[in-house]
Order: sequence, then C-alpha cells, then structure tokens
Amino acid sequence: MRSGQPILVTDNEDNKPSITMHNSKLTHIIALIDEVECLKGEIRTSGTGHIYTTISTLENRIKRLRKELEKENEDYN
Repeated sequence: MRSGQPILVTDNEDNKPSITMHNSKLTHIIALIDEVECLKGEIRTSGTGHIYTTISTLENRIKRLRKELEKENEDYN
C-alpha cells in the first residue's frame, strides 16, 4: 500500500468513491495491533497458552484485513 495517498473504494450503488469503508478497515487494523501489543504484555512463563492462541488469531485477522485493503487498492487503480 502506498502511503500518503487516500485509497478510494466504492460502497454504494452509484459507484461514487468513498473512503468510509477503507477508513473503517484501517481503524480496525490499528485496534487489533494495539490489542496484540497489550496481550503480549500479559504473557507469563506458564499458564498463558490461551493468550498465545488469541495473539495468533488476531495476527491472522490483521493479515486478512491488510490483504483486503491491498485488493481494494488494486481494484481502484
């Protein structure tokens, strides 16, 4: 994804450009990244396997959202 340039996507029947969907996904990604960092601070030497699982799940979700944004960027260009 190129920085400094807004990525416009269409999310309506008129195919008018809108950045709402894009901004929503970016906000979601940022929130997930913040949550992963918070969870990493909760890891202890034992008894926190569930936290590792949660971190892995959230990191996979982040990857999927980034791919969706990249696809939207390709479709727009």
